[in-house]
Amino acid sequence: MPSNGASAKLELFGTHLANLYEKHFQETCGVSEYSGDRTQPTECVRFMMAASEAMDLGRISASAVVKNVKRWKQNLCGDNAVPQ
Repeated sequence: MPSNGASAKLELFGTHLANLYEKHFQETCGVSEYSGDRTQPTECVRFMMAASEAMDLGRISASAVVKNVKRWKQNLCGDNAVPQ
């Protein structure tokens, strides 16, 4: 479960939803605002967007998902963190 506090949303997107995606789809969670064809978000980002709505956390844009994941990784690894 995510912790309480300001970083709970970052933890949810940066760890829990990414892990859930990887376990369910047995694929690496590529977090990028655009897929290879540059027309829509990656599958993992779309999964996180749908999960946010399903959990009544509201609609979230692809860029907001990517920002949340980047911020979570920076909190864990410092400024040199590189999102997957």
